[in-house]
Amino acid sequence: MIGVYSQPSGIDGYDPKDYAYIAASYIKYLEMAGARIVPVPYDADKATLDKLFNGINGLLFPGGAADLTRKSKFGSNAEYLFKKALKANDDGTYFPIWGTCLGFELINTIVADFPDDVLSSIENESGVARALNYTSYSSRMFAGIPLYLKMYS
Repeated sequence: MIGVYSQPSGIDGYDPKDYAYIAASYIKYLEMAGARIVPVPYDADKATLDKLFNGINGLLFPGGAADLTRKSKFGSNAEYLFKKALKANDDGTYFPIWGTCLGFELINTIVADFPDDVLSSIENESGVARALNYTSYSSRMFAGIPLYLKMYS
């Protein structure tokens, strides 16, 4: 059971016709891997988020466009779920979170504690390939990576 975090149709708080949505491509992507999907509304209250969190085994923050500040429901609820996932992992329950594009920016913003400029150094990086240097292969995600791939990182 994988939760997929929804996002506002506009920048939340600015459009009175806001509604939550999840792009079908994320659902299909996870279903093709055998997952069952649980929508996680970005604007849910904490009790609803707690109930949903307790019924899922991982969370996907999708790409798109949204307000990444703590003052937005999108940002503050994502931080709440991220901290619950950290606690679960600290307590021995494996709970992965995946961030695609905006979702990865969201994770970085949360980890950096929401500074205004955390993403400013990458504003003009579209279409630029960068090396990814792994510092450890001991995580559950990378523990089984073949030796020939480790040599190229």
